[in-house]
Amino acid sequence: MQKTILKYKLSLAFFVLLGVFATSCRNQQPLAVSQNIEPEIMETSEVSRFPQSVQMAIDYAFLVGMRQLIIEDYVSALNTFFEVLSIDNQHAPAHFQISRIRLMQGQFSEAEIHAERAWRLSPNNKFYLRHLAEIYRHNNRLTHALSSYERLITLDPRNEDLYLLEMANLNLMLRRPMETLRILNLLEERHGVSEELSMQKISIFQALGQEAGIRNELEKLIREFPNDPRFFVLLGDFNIQTGRPDEAFDNFQKALSLDPEDPYVRLALVEHYQLRGDTTSMLEQLVLALENPRLDIDVKVAIMIHLLQVSEGKENIYRMLDAILSAHPNEPKALALYADFLLRHDRYEEARDKYRKVVALDDTQWLVWEALLITNLMVLDTTGLVQDGKAALERFPEQPLVYYIIGTGYHLKRDYVMAMQFLEQAAALAESNPRLLAQVHSDLGNIYHFLGDHERSDRNFRKALELEPENYIALNNFSYFLALRRENLEEAEQMSLFVVQRNPTNSTFLDTHAWVLFKQGRFDDARVIMELAIEFGGYEHAIILEQYGDILWKTGDKERALEQWKKAQAMEYAGSSQFLDEKIQTRTWIGN
Repeated sequence: MQKTILKYKLSLAFFVLLGVFATSCRNQQPLAVSQNIEPEIMETSEVSRFPQSVQMAIDYAFLVGMRQLIIEDYVSALNTFFEVLSIDNQHAPAHFQISRIRLMQGQFSEAEIHAERAWRLSPNNKFYLRHLAEIYRHNNRLTHALSSYERLITLDPRNEDLYLLEMANLNLMLRRPMETLRILNLLEERHGVSEELSMQKISIFQALGQEAGIRNELEKLIREFPNDPRFFVLLGDFNIQTGRPDEAFDNFQKALSLDPEDPYVRLALVEHYQLRGDTTSMLEQLVLALENPRLDIDVKVAIMIHLLQVSEGKENIYRMLDAILSAHPNEPKALALYADFLLRHDRYEEARDKYRKVVALDDTQWLVWEALLITNLMVLDTTGLVQDGKAALERFPEQPLVYYIIGTGYHLKRDYVMAMQFLEQAAALAESNPRLLAQVHSDLGNIYHFLGDHERSDRNFRKALELEPENYIALNNFSYFLALRRENLEEAEQMSLFVVQRNPTNSTFLDTHAWVLFKQGRFDDARVIMELAIEFGGYEHAIILEQYGDILWKTGDKERALEQWKKAQAMEYAGSSQFLDEKIQTRTWIGN
């Protein structure tokens, strides 16, 4: 024989020789077999069909395969068992072990083939038949599985109840509800009323539309377990569904008398009062349920998400959120839920504070970190953007948004070098997110402008516009910076005109377009556009007022120009040019 048995590199011929040698060494102790091997695994043929030496070699090879199986070397074990079958194709244990391995590997058809062969070779082995029944069920051969369990009842009567339950489930899958009910009733006669059997029968009666059967089972459960409030709740729910609200209310009251702190009774009463149109009582019961620590937080989250979809009443929503938080003050899900509602209602600072509590309790959830970073951005919390961003970076160093947020924080702090470093890292990581990447390049265009690197500034703006040709902020800022430098003014005009045509009431965009026209020397056109900017809120911005004054000066209206400059100077946050004070002192326009 030239075939090898796996990594041992030993032929079956060697095992034959080993067997001959073993028979000559009568006093030698047999090899130890692991006590963890189940008895059915070790089954061998009662009467050997081979010479003793060959049979010993087969048995030894099978033991090698079992050892490989125990150490989870499934590939080697499989090859060894197939080697056994190459000598003895009627070796039932080898077929059984091959079936088990194939089942683990997801090769269900081959698992079934070898399971059938094992059972047919050893039809009285209950373990083989049980394994075969499970495979039949997995392969959706339900009638074959049913027949197997019927045989198992004869072969293994001590586990008859287990097999009957399996047969009940199979009959249900085969749409034989009456046979399923027959088996369940038989089990109930033997062992008495049980929740498991009754609930299975209730599900069948529901499918059959038999209300009397459902009611009978629920009342039977109440008689058997009179101190369990759950069954009164179930009967109450059923009475609501079948149009018996008064009986339902009595059922719920009985449940409350048994367990006044049961939150599920409160939820049942919520539905009861809702059907009656009693909103006040409904809300009272809902709050009682939500503030109860016994009601699982996941159930509460599901309730609130449903309410969010059907209700716009903020006052009641926050009353319920407060109830949940009172029961779970340190539960991340409760805090995140509250924060999500605050964010939805534009209460950004409160949302941010609760998101911070969430990450302090559980810092593993990226979506919570993302929400925290975004709320910092919404309130322009520069310290939070940097500090929370760096905390998120420790946990999620692969997320480009984190680098973007930190870079934005430094941008707002006017630390342009640090902003540039983080935004460049964001750009390197955001290749798969074109929307974020466009925003990053747009911001880098701003940063490099302030750093005086106009080549990199222009390059980043162009990259942003390649990704998002209608990115109005990038178009606006790029055209404004070109105008400041008096470069490519025709291109700047085209971009700013494109923006204002689509945003005709945006004072910032109108101001930029007016400034481009101003730099082109088209002062009268610039004045028309700038006065539109003032009309649409530009009077609240110092830089717009200052530039309006510049345009007025160039059109000859010098007194009004001085007036606008003084208005800009008087603003608490000027945001104006370095020449503003000198313009007022000299009563003269100064600029490039």
